[in-house]
Amino acid sequence: MPEVFSLKCPGPFDTECVVQSWLAKVVSQCDGQSTWGELMDSAKTAGMIDHAITPAEVGAILTAMAASGLLRIAEMPLD
Repeated sequence: MPEVFSLKCPGPFDTECVVQSWLAKVVSQCDGQSTWGELMDSAKTAGMIDHAITPAEVGAILTAMAASGLLRIAEMPLD
């Protein structure tokens, strides 16, 4: 079982960060079709996220990842 997870985006901001395993799993499910809330609910149901983590916390993390270029938002293309 992997112990360290990192996400890397070579452009446009050349970003890399180490993340917890649950976040790597949630991010891997970001498909541009599901909302953050839907992804979080699914992850909680699957036991990937502790139920104590709030939607605001996950939203803040995913927003920061989008701002750094690790996640892309269809409504806000980078090109």
